[in-house]
Amino acid sequence: MKTYVWIGGVAALFISAFFLLSGFYLRPLRHIQGPFVTIGSTTISVERADTPEEQERGLSYRTALASSSGMLFVFSHPEYYQFWMPHMNFPLDIIWIDGQGTIITIAHRVPPLIEGAPPKTYSPAHPAQYVLEVNGGFSEHHGITEGERVDMHL
Repeated sequence: MKTYVWIGGVAALFISAFFLLSGFYLRPLRHIQGPFVTIGSTTISVERADTPEEQERGLSYRTALASSSGMLFVFSHPEYYQFWMPHMNFPLDIIWIDGQGTIITIAHRVPPLIEGAPPKTYSPAHPAQYVLEVNGGFSEHHGITEGERVDMHL
């Protein structure tokens, strides 16, 4: 009986050491299907807007956006891409990201365009290659700031 206990204890020790050394317990579980981006410890499921038609429509006409979701506009080259809020139903944070994955500008809580009001446009401080739209206040709530790195899993 002592032999079985000893063998079981040694086996448990080796299995525990394997998982600990392999980092198994330290790996975050990903429940997100499809493309996503990570900013610090915040993971955002994204819908890509790659074509001019998808980029022009953006999130217009939608009534809501899931709390950990966003739309990622993917452009072929860095530029001063301007955004405005036609046909929007809720405020957004607009996050411009350069070609190296660094946040260069954040427009916080951008309100929807009011019917009949002149359109207001929003632009980055430097050329951007990606633009991420998330719910208004998301950046502040998650402590996302300019200069942070964005890891894209597209």
